[in-house]
Amino acid sequence: MDFIFFYFFFFIITNKKINLKTYGSIMLHSKWGGTFLNEDNRYIYNDYINEKCEEIAKDCQISKRTLKTLISKLKKCDIKIFEPMIVGTDLVYRLNYSVEGEEYITINSVALRKLCNAYSENALKLYLIFSYSCIEVEKNKDSKSYKVKQVEKLITQKWLCEKLGISYNNRIVITDCVNALKKGGFIKVRQEYKLSASNKNKVVNMHKKPEFYYSLSEDYLID
Repeated sequence: MDFIFFYFFFFIITNKKINLKTYGSIMLHSKWGGTFLNEDNRYIYNDYINEKCEEIAKDCQISKRTLKTLISKLKKCDIKIFEPMIVGTDLVYRLNYSVEGEEYITINSVALRKLCNAYSENALKLYLIFSYSCIEVEKNKDSKSYKVKQVEKLITQKWLCEKLGISYNNRIVITDCVNALKKGGFIKVRQEYKLSASNKNKVVNMHKKPEFYYSLSEDYLID
């Protein structure tokens, strides 16, 4: 099972210069750096991007012209996740995902392909947020390696709106994307109710306030 590595900074999620569906689609066409560059990177030739331009644009459901504009923005982005370099006489782009002191997450390539091909930009962003938030990292006994396990987390719509960079008044975007991700088998959502008290005119009223618990799912692998 192949996994794709993704930078994970919340300011990347809200960075308007970075179209994550475009970046994800290019990631899917890229190769491991290995001894060619280094084991912490993926790379893709410029000629190969040009060759696959129509396919990538179709996957992202955009025109070739729009794709080229988005790629141009990636090149100019001050966050070097799409770094041009010359190898021999060829123009190559290094897709950096590992920088000392920074965090990244891994995404199943099937999940990334489906999200890039059939879901919105915001849905992909939310899945990245859930992939980061719904895990815990434990240090193994040897103190040199780590174990990652999936966990269920209580997450508010207000927090998701903040991380996605949208107004809480537009939280219907979160609701729609969450429903799409749940239906597609990417996440699971459990709802509970918490009693909340309010005091109006010296009368105490109790209200049920919904709380949502999220966890990752691999049901998207079932065709």
